[in-house]
Amino acid sequence: MTTHPPSRNVGVLRAAVYSADGRSSTWQQALLAHVPDLEAELWPEIARPGEVDIAVAWHPPPGMLAALSGLRAVFSLGAGVDHIMALPDLPPDLPVIRLEDAGMAEQMVEYVLYGVLHFHRDFDRYQTERSAALWQPRPVRRRNETRIGVLGLGALGAAVAGALSGFGFPVVGWSRKPRRLDAIETAAGRAGLKAVAARSDILVVLLPLTGSTRGLLNRRVFDRMPPGAALINCARGELLVEEDLLAALDSDQLRGAVLDVARQEPPPPEHRFWYHSGIVLTPHIAAATRIEEACDQIAENLARLRSGRPLLHQVERARGY
Repeated sequence: MTTHPPSRNVGVLRAAVYSADGRSSTWQQALLAHVPDLEAELWPEIARPGEVDIAVAWHPPPGMLAALSGLRAVFSLGAGVDHIMALPDLPPDLPVIRLEDAGMAEQMVEYVLYGVLHFHRDFDRYQTERSAALWQPRPVRRRNETRIGVLGLGALGAAVAGALSGFGFPVVGWSRKPRRLDAIETAAGRAGLKAVAARSDILVVLLPLTGSTRGLLNRRVFDRMPPGAALINCARGELLVEEDLLAALDSDQLRGAVLDVARQEPPPPEHRFWYHSGIVLTPHIAAATRIEEACDQIAENLARLRSGRPLLHQVERARGY
């Protein structure tokens, strides 16, 4: 259920800006370009923290939200909100706002298409054979012979499912609750997950990280997948039980995995993800937030905040996204 932010007369809105990737100043300047009358200060250099209206943050540090006692909303500078939802000092009634796409869907489609073709065209096997100086062409399968499951049908998952289907791959999408997509078969719930896993030659994961999805990619899911299937995870590392994936790869139940995320980022130098022959590992680059598109969304929501209208893309606290 969408809630309304507390109403009060606000002339100039005040914002605290923080980004753990070192781009706080970049975000501050972009926000000011989109909302010139916004008073945007960088955390922790806030003159009057109790009078700040909104926090705009990526991985805010402990204590930040508690210090901003007058907050009316907190905006995530990314599609994921798990970094905010996990904060112990997150006020229970504070609206949490996520970004919807913000230029990420196009990039995610490109990344997943690369991963799908990596397995569909046997590039993983050619790479292995190259190491052994083998020159061994393989028959090219038709696209309709490679079945793809997409877990998560939000803005990014729906875009990926539609693009892969349009490219000629048979696609089935899964979500926690039933959802309809034009020209895409969908399934939902625990039974639906089992069915999707069983028919996926490649399983693409674009789920949010919540209490119900943490560790969802585990031995039970991998054992249900067809022998020699593959995994593409470009959502969150904590969705995956890493030890179960390595065991599935070592036993040849799975042929390979393309991973853009890990439980610890970056993984420690001794982690097998770095050197396992069945894994392609990238440094969380599948889809980056585009600042211009993100600031357009934030500016629209600030206009709504001023006028007391419902905020867009508000997280449902019970679901966690």
